[in-house]
Amino acid sequence: MICRSTTGTGTSARLALMHYEGTIKPGDRLETVSLRETGFIGEFVSAREAGGKHQVVENTITGKSYVLARSEIVINCDDRMVECGSLHHILSSRHG
Repeated sequence: MICRSTTGTGTSARLALMHYEGTIKPGDRLETVSLRETGFIGEFVSAREAGGKHQVVENTITGKSYVLARSEIVINCDDRMVECGSLHHILSSRHG
């Protein structure tokens, strides 16, 4: 598979889709390659039920990634459009 910008997350998602479609079995590999010839190799390991509703697709991903940018998200809890109460699980204590 050739992708413009490959990622380990995208490779993992593709393996999950292929499992859902029934096109892979444990031990099968998928190599995603970008137009810049960078890529990741994913290996489908197994799938199992989780909580009766979902399947967990286990795989291994190998490759090299690089940080291209870093950003900061600012949340103003005084803004009436922001429901900070529903964000408590992702906000650390330092963000009041």
